[in-house]
Amino acid sequence: MDRDEQVINALLENGSDLSKTHSIDFFFDFTSMEQAAPVAQHLEKQSFTVRMFENEDSTLTIEANRLMVPSLTNMQKVTDWATKLTEKYGGKYDGWGTEVVT
Repeated sequence: MDRDEQVINALLENGSDLSKTHSIDFFFDFTSMEQAAPVAQHLEKQSFTVRMFENEDSTLTIEANRLMVPSLTNMQKVTDWATKLTEKYGGKYDGWGTEVVT
């Protein structure tokens, strides 16, 4: 079972209605602004709301939010796309999460 399936199963177990739109947060980690900036720009062009912050160890995290229905197919497509985008710039895609929606 991949991480997308694990999150989907956890949402279902906690009573989330996966036919409804969720506010989903996606996380991306980088060691420099040179890596993070082009990814942030690309995410914004793809209609994500982007927030970037510096961690205590001076690394950077992008939190990108988008409203969508979290079907397994949708989430696996985004994970594949986000992983490729992040790796292109030397970063790491760190998955997604959302609140339960009933």
